[in-house]
Amino acid sequence: MSKKMVFHPITRIEGHSKVTLVLDDDKIENAYFQVTEYRGFEKLLINRPIEEVPLIVPRICGLCSPSHHLASVKALDEIFGVIPKENIIRLRELLHYAGFLHSHLLHFFILYLPDILFSDIKPNPGFVGMIKSYPSLVKDVLEIRGFAQQILEILGGSSIHPSATMAGTFLNPLKPSQQTELRDKASKSIKLFNIIVETIEDKLSKILENSISLPSNFVSLHSKSGYPLYHSDEIHAISPKGELLTSFQHNDYLKVICEKAVSWSYAKAPYLKIIDNGYYRVGPLARFNINGKFYSENSEIFAQQFLYNVPSPICASEYYNIVRIAEIKYVLDKILEILDDKRIMESVYLQKNLKPMNSDGIGIIEAPRGLLIHHYKVDDYGYIKYANLIVATVQNTPVIESEIVARSQQVIDKYGVSEERLYDTISRMIRNYDPCLSCATHTSSIPLTLEIYIKNENKVLLYPAAPNTP
Repeated sequence: MSKKMVFHPITRIEGHSKVTLVLDDDKIENAYFQVTEYRGFEKLLINRPIEEVPLIVPRICGLCSPSHHLASVKALDEIFGVIPKENIIRLRELLHYAGFLHSHLLHFFILYLPDILFSDIKPNPGFVGMIKSYPSLVKDVLEIRGFAQQILEILGGSSIHPSATMAGTFLNPLKPSQQTELRDKASKSIKLFNIIVETIEDKLSKILENSISLPSNFVSLHSKSGYPLYHSDEIHAISPKGELLTSFQHNDYLKVICEKAVSWSYAKAPYLKIIDNGYYRVGPLARFNINGKFYSENSEIFAQQFLYNVPSPICASEYYNIVRIAEIKYVLDKILEILDDKRIMESVYLQKNLKPMNSDGIGIIEAPRGLLIHHYKVDDYGYIKYANLIVATVQNTPVIESEIVARSQQVIDKYGVSEERLYDTISRMIRNYDPCLSCATHTSSIPLTLEIYIKNENKVLLYPAAPNTP
């Protein structure tokens, strides 16, 4: 006999979600990872002037705002037919790496690490427990995150929702005194983070406890000579065995990636249309599986110890967290490299009298959570007639659902149908992916559904009725 189990809310992630399991006795029939927010930015942008986009899309998410800002500006570069100079690109990269640092530190040390440090304590005390039990560690992490936030404030004009850059230019260049101060803080942050990792090194093995290797396809930017986060001419898709499925350029993404709406969530479900069962993963694990090397001294040392001895491609989602640490080391090294680059102090000029030269613009970057696509089409006057945003979390969602099924069945086979164990296991697994559900809620092809809770009768009515929704 089928029954449902609903876990809501899933905590210590960005945004709001719930998980519904459908069971037949002690067998999992299906699982639904349900994004319960609705945003609709793709429709909100229609008929707006294209030059407003870099100011609007950062509002999609307070945490991922630098990524949305920069992806949209890359699309504007194409629409206005401008090629940014090298100093502009370096400043954009600096802003991007600071956003990575800010986001990765939050997820790993504030949202995820309590799962490791307090795995035997119920209920898990979370970050509050870290403050009490590991005050020095928390202080050091927040100091580095404060450094990242300072870069975002200086370059972006704000610690969230940056307004730093427009087509072909950068609006908030560094002052010499700021360059010197930030360079000194970058050097200090590198040393401090190395100490932090040494402090928790003995805990990292606990990340891999009870891991499941779940085969999937992977997609990310690819480079033969670097670890691309801001730009690359190639995007690679690989199979669970590491075979190259396809290599494509950014303006060909619609030939490879397709999206569909699902009835149980306000998030889309992208897939590779070039193969059967084309669901795939993006993010730190995909980037490492596809590029295989970091090209950064500190991250290479860490990878030698924790990543290079693991058969590739790595398919256990716990390794997202291991790669995240390597990426923190990578972006810290790159931040210092850019701050040492004299080109970032060259004069920056505002592009004047820009007019749309192309009706189509596509910007693709690697956001902290994975591949981020911004695609806009405009009319002759520069008003948006089409907007398509494919964000990282929605690309991971179908595989997350598959992993929920596998993890839940593993728990049931070992402990029986234990609601507490299922909730703990599912929540921790979802946190491996660092989902950002504010970013993930862009579908507009299904109606809004109002949930009406009737307290005395202990039931929920849906209006309008949604019979296919779990």
